Amino acid sequence: MAIYEEVIECRTCKEVKPHTEFGKQKRWSTTNGEVTEHLNSRQCLSCDSNDAKVRRNLEKQFPYPEKEVCDACDTDFTHHPKRKKRYLVLDHCHDTNEFRGYVCTRCNTSVGGLGDNREEILKRIEYLTPENQLKLQNKHRKKDYIPNNETKNKVKPKVKINKLKPMKKQPLDLMRAFVDAGDLTYALEVLKLSNDSPSKSKPTKTKSKSKVKVKNGRLDTTGLDSKSGEKRNARKKFVHAKLKDFDSSKNLVPVTEQWGWKYPHSIYAREDDFINAVSGSLYLSPKGYKTDLYVDVDTIPATYWN
Repeated sequence: MAIYEEVIECRTCKEVKPHTEFGKQKRWSTTNGEVTEHLNSRQCLSCDSNDAKVRRNLEKQFPYPEKEVCDACDTDFTHHPKRKKRYLVLDHCHDTNEFRGYVCTRCNTSVGGLGDNREEILKRIEYLTPENQLKLQNKHRKKDYIPNNETKNKVKPKVKINKLKPMKKQPLDLMRAFVDAGDLTYALEVLKLSNDSPSKSKPTKTKSKSKVKVKNGRLDTTGLDSKSGEKRNARKKFVHAKLKDFDSSKNLVPVTEQWGWKYPHSIYAREDDFINAVSGSLYLSPKGYKTDLYVDVDTIPATYWN
């Protein structure tokens, strides 16, 4: 059993009573499976009984409303999904036992948490005003705080010049950074280095043009690199240039069915002689796709039937 104080002051009647006169609840521990008892509330059982009697009498005078609308926040719970119990509870003044209204659980707990005190509620309203928020921001703001995005491109004044070679930044930008930092000595050194060193233009990367030979309508990929895909791309470009629209009058068969390939683009892995022999007999798919190629079996040489 959990250890309690020998005597506890009731929060309602303010009388000091032994803990046996307060309600308890059992709790099961998930770690060791031990069941312990704890106080259910710091209000004695006598005050709990009095509150129950007051609520029962008030419920007889003020019955539960037909439309479940909270009197505090005006939320309508009448057609709320998954209704298993009442959404509204009777709210009353614990000092005068006067009826206040029927409110939802959220409003009941929030108002009760502020001690049913109007002044306490007004303090929270004042706290949320924009004027008060601006005042608190100025009060708690760190004076020397600088966002990270502003310090990212800032150059420290104590950076040595020898670490600036070779310059990773443009001289003008680097000199402006030192001027903003208040160190004119380093700014002049940067200017001197930029004047002494010749300007180097960045070399422009040019893509190497592969030499594709097409002579008398025949493709020749000799000298192209097969590992980098130069031969494959050259054959693909050559085949696509000779593709014809789908013709239902022709004896067209998918290339995968004609040669037993798993994918239509396997044709680009064949040799130049095969490409030159069948390229004129290739057609687009019925939907006009270049990825599903068809071949006219009546026009391809017999050597390349299978």
